[in-house]
Amino acid sequence: MIPRSALRAAVAAGAIGWAAAARADEEPPPRRSEIAAVPVVAGSSDIGLQLGVVGSLTRFEDDLRPFAWRLDGVLSSSGKYDDAGFRLVQHSYLVRFDAPALLGGRLRLDVRASARRTINSGYFGLGNAAPAPPSDDPRRYQYVHQEGRVHTIGRVKITAPLDGAFAADLRYVAPELLAGSKAADDAPLLRGVRPLGLAAVAGGVMIDTRDEEFVTTRGVFHQAGARVNVDTDGVWSGEVSASLAHYARLVGPLVFASRVLTSMQLGEPAFYTMQEAGVFDPRWSFGGDNGVRGVPRGRYTGKIKVIANHELRLPLPRFRLLGQRIRPGLTALFDVGRLWADYRLDPTRDGTSIGLKYGVGGGVFGQWGEAAIVRADVAWSPDSIAAGLPIGFYVTTGLTF
Repeated sequence: MIPRSALRAAVAAGAIGWAAAARADEEPPPRRSEIAAVPVVAGSSDIGLQLGVVGSLTRFEDDLRPFAWRLDGVLSSSGKYDDAGFRLVQHSYLVRFDAPALLGGRLRLDVRASARRTINSGYFGLGNAAPAPPSDDPRRYQYVHQEGRVHTIGRVKITAPLDGAFAADLRYVAPELLAGSKAADDAPLLRGVRPLGLAAVAGGVMIDTRDEEFVTTRGVFHQAGARVNVDTDGVWSGEVSASLAHYARLVGPLVFASRVLTSMQLGEPAFYTMQEAGVFDPRWSFGGDNGVRGVPRGRYTGKIKVIANHELRLPLPRFRLLGQRIRPGLTALFDVGRLWADYRLDPTRDGTSIGLKYGVGGGVFGQWGEAAIVRADVAWSPDSIAAGLPIGFYVTTGLTF
């Protein structure tokens, strides 16, 4: 027989646990400021050990949605030991100010300033079939990427759920090509091998029916537009792109999120631009935290890209820590894509098979309060040729899409 004292203790513990969960689920006050600061301890075989901090300050005001304004900052640096000894590999700095409720909620402005330097950015050649034969030189497929950037994204409410969208971008990139590298070999064929200033403007539309934009459980977020770039040599390039994202609740809190991203670049883009996709928020496409994860960043370069991302997301119950509402979550991911060097058939560069590139993995995320989300993903791809474990690690803010 169970002693009555044990029964009373169990009932009391259950009541305390229920009360804590209830408090965690209570609606926060409508006017408040949320401060979050999370250390970053991560890395990969590409960048080594990464240390940094992610911070945010978010202001909520009554019925302004999703918030009145938010200020984010990311500071990180990484280093690794390789054949050249210990090296600082990457420095990355970002400040972002997002004001979604201007002009009575009809205008949203998202302004970002960033700078980064990476001494082992990847370039393996043009096309979907770019080879990567073994080399005695560990920097054969690397170059030094250095840039500063100011980027603005705007949304103007037309009628729910349709927004007009625009973007403006100022960017200065100063790559350093390494002697004997693939980028140095291909330099006569590439734009952007010397320092360039680039300016860009973009316009298009967005359709947004998401129930919320922090941890979305249902709805769509579609974006389509065109972008025009000009560099300080007077050479122009452009891009037409669409991103179609869909979210659906499956069983209980389990959510299936999927996105199809297409990008077609025109004119004479710089080679590092051909490694990105998206007209409003350009990101690394094959490799990086927002494209085909697990593929080494810069492994494939070309003008035409099609990418599909799939995630199962499981948000877990909230709890309170240090007075803050915390919601952890788990993800499983599968990314797949294909790229073409240009618009003409080129079996040498693009191959003759279907040639799909893919990555598979999973991760965790944490929602601190409402607006601060930190994500950590791990992904594997058969295309990874990086030294050490062929695994990509990604720690960043926000969910993938």
